[in-house]
Amino acid sequence: MKLLAVGIGIHHSGISCEEREITEQLFRAGMLRVIFCTSTLAAGVNLPATRVIITNTRIAGPGKPTLPCTIYRQMIGRTGRTQGTKAQSILIASDKNLAV
Repeated sequence: MKLLAVGIGIHHSGISCEEREITEQLFRAGMLRVIFCTSTLAAGVNLPATRVIITNTRIAGPGKPTLPCTIYRQMIGRTGRTQGTKAQSILIASDKNLAV
């Protein structure tokens, strides 16, 4: 919980439901500036963000399937739902075989 004290949260399936709820509440209240998460964020969690950064095009690491477009769109769908008028989604793709 030390990260929460400096405005950083985590959100993934390995934390308890209570920890996820606390993270979501703090983010909605503006007390968290950053949340590091897995694709769980795309699975029904409505946390509006001004910027979503996706750092991997693979599900669960190298050798695994490429992130499907539907999941990618769901993940970046978190952007633009805040009070502001601008939003960004950034994809950091290190896969040399990834077609652009």
